[in-house]
Amino acid sequence: MSAEPISFARQLHLLLERHRSQTGKPLSIRSLAGSTGISVQALLNLADGSSLFPRLDTARALCRFFGIALDYFNLETEAECMAYLAAHQPDSMLRDLSQEANSLTPRGRRNVLAIMEWIRRAVRATETAER
Repeated sequence: MSAEPISFARQLHLLLERHRSQTGKPLSIRSLAGSTGISVQALLNLADGSSLFPRLDTARALCRFFGIALDYFNLETEAECMAYLAAHQPDSMLRDLSQEANSLTPRGRRNVLAIMEWIRRAVRATETAER
């Protein structure tokens, strides 16, 4: 890791390397595109340095997916990025749930949210009954 300024492309590669797929491989551009709604071509352009800076909505979508703040893309060196990622490592179960949820159809998402609401209500009812 050097103290040289880090490019957006390198920052994106660090995120892809740290967030592994269920097979243990680095997350693919295609998978990331499917999960974020960002086009494969836009991600490829960012990853290979053809596009030096993402649009704000693209950066926000990446932040939501990876569970990081926009501040990450303001870091200046690879060492700073690595330290940030180590301090902001999301719970792997939450990350897996997020990736799976992004692959659901809109109807599937509604069904999952309905189940979660039933669970919340059951927990509240149990807590109220215990008081």
